[in-house]
Amino acid sequence: MTIKEWLSGKGNYNDGVRLLAKHTQNRQLVRFFEKESAINKMKLRIQLANLSKSKPSTKPVENKPVRKQVQISDKVIDSSPGKSLQTKKPISFYPAELHETYQLRISSFLKASSLKVQLNNVPEENDEEALELQTEIWEQLEINKKCWEILDHYDTTGQILPTKSTTDFSDLSAQELVNQRQRLYANVSKRKKTIENIYRQIAEETKLGKIERLQNKLKQKEFELQELQNDIDKLSKMING
Repeated sequence: MTIKEWLSGKGNYNDGVRLLAKHTQNRQLVRFFEKESAINKMKLRIQLANLSKSKPSTKPVENKPVRKQVQISDKVIDSSPGKSLQTKKPISFYPAELHETYQLRISSFLKASSLKVQLNNVPEENDEEALELQTEIWEQLEINKKCWEILDHYDTTGQILPTKSTTDFSDLSAQELVNQRQRLYANVSKRKKTIENIYRQIAEETKLGKIERLQNKLKQKEFELQELQNDIDKLSKMING
């Protein structure tokens, strides 16, 4: 198995650790990933992604976090069908329900930028600290991306997507939280396929009445998709503590 194959979803956590051990002489770094967890899997992905971008070598080389290549940008291009990058608009453009999302978009970008400066100042030999900062940067960029998607959706459709989960998971055990998240992942995959299919139907439909009904159905499915994603985010925070 190659690093590219693992990053595309093939193989499990242990396969990823074996790939890391194969491509680095840094035994301390490999030992860091002995225990599987959601956070460690995220960090392992960062390490292997960094390795996949490096030039091929005939012998293993010691891997160091690629710190200055972390890209910080307060914008996102939505690759969903029919979507495009929207220009930044003032907060007054958006309804009050989205002001918190607008402010979070800015604060997450600023925090990621600050963490990037800290990462640049970490000594090269301090892999663990660099990994922690890379993970924090990744988390802030994911928040920024989600905020942009919600704001972009409003720009495009005028629809306000839910920004937070309203589901109560407090009665679930640790294992039940994990199981519930896995079920939601499956539901998200199905919902995305449904949305893609609706987009295709709209593109092929010629009757205005039918197009309008499909557009209303699309809005409902996108709303439901965002609800699922919000629930997954909430579950992930509970699982990771």
